[in-house]
Amino acid sequence: MDSLAIVDSLASIADSLMDSLASPDSLAADSMAVDVYVVEPLPEEVILHLGHLLTAYGDTPGGLGLIETGMAEATIAASYVQLAGEDSVDLGNMTRNMMHVIHAIDPTLTGSGAGLGYGVKRAAEGVAMHA
Repeated sequence: MDSLAIVDSLASIADSLMDSLASPDSLAADSMAVDVYVVEPLPEEVILHLGHLLTAYGDTPGGLGLIETGMAEATIAASYVQLAGEDSVDLGNMTRNMMHVIHAIDPTLTGSGAGLGYGVKRAAEGVAMHA
């Protein structure tokens, strides 16, 4: 699955979750259940941070959610790891591809490379902070 397909899939999941959070009726207890649960609305702050994780965050490329951004960068890194391993005799090829891997993980460590320019590391730190 390519990185765009993963991002689309994650976006769809995030949209479904946000729709569920916005409508408390979707969280109501099953009518066949013996226990009745009262669902309290989530505090605004919780919804804001879930949104940063799942749907949109201001400093990510394209304003994507932090999880989507991290997954896209990880997919790019994994692709270049695979390319680097295809010809273990060509050290130049391995070095070029691994520089792309490093850039996708932490773009502050390299001048340029493949990826969104945000990095798996930064996205993961953002996820930890907002979670």
